[in-house]
Amino acid sequence: MKITLAQITGPALLGLGAIAATSSVALAESVSPPENMPFQYAVGYEQFEANCAGCHGPDLGGTDEGPPLMHRYYKPSHHNNAAFYRAIKTGSAQHHWSFGDMKPVEGVTDKQAKQIIEFVRWYQRENGLF
Repeated sequence: MKITLAQITGPALLGLGAIAATSSVALAESVSPPENMPFQYAVGYEQFEANCAGCHGPDLGGTDEGPPLMHRYYKPSHHNNAAFYRAIKTGSAQHHWSFGDMKPVEGVTDKQAKQIIEFVRWYQRENGLF
């Protein structure tokens, strides 16, 4: 389900819970999507959905194409925001999973990368990852 900025009403983005999907990656942490998303993360969510969810899942739970970001490996203490930024901008060599190397995400600006990371961190926090 794609949620656009035009669908935002008030300070929250409603309906995030409808995008939850079951992860095919066995090591993914259990994810409980929040019902409301603060407005400040809406653009990051849209950028994540457009550029990252195909591999990392709309609920950060991973897919057959990429690992779950809702996993202890991706806590800020193990993969900090700079590591996420580098992965988006320059790609990442395979190291925790067997999905192969991550290629750079073409067309994502520095500002969009920052917004994606802010959304991911908020979502991880909301689901108790850290």
